[in-house]
Amino acid sequence: MELSVKNKRRYERTLDAYNSRKDIGGVLFIFKDKAVIAVLHRAQVATVYRGPKLLFMDLQTWKEQPMAFVEYIKNELCSSTSPSAS
Repeated sequence: MELSVKNKRRYERTLDAYNSRKDIGGVLFIFKDKAVIAVLHRAQVATVYRGPKLLFMDLQTWKEQPMAFVEYIKNELCSSTSPSAS
């Protein structure tokens, strides 16, 4: 949960830690300030991020619509997986 914007280097270190993780389907950032998304996107570029999918949801939606949160996660993670072999 990101209630305030941190510096880009801090997010770069966070993304570096996730970059090699293959056991995580996604990382959810719940933010209060939309500026968090912009700094995280810059950190993604700087780290050449190829780790788990990054997901974003604003704090108000997360608090007021918990089922929307569940649907969002399910839809985002399922859409990023490759189809299984039949």
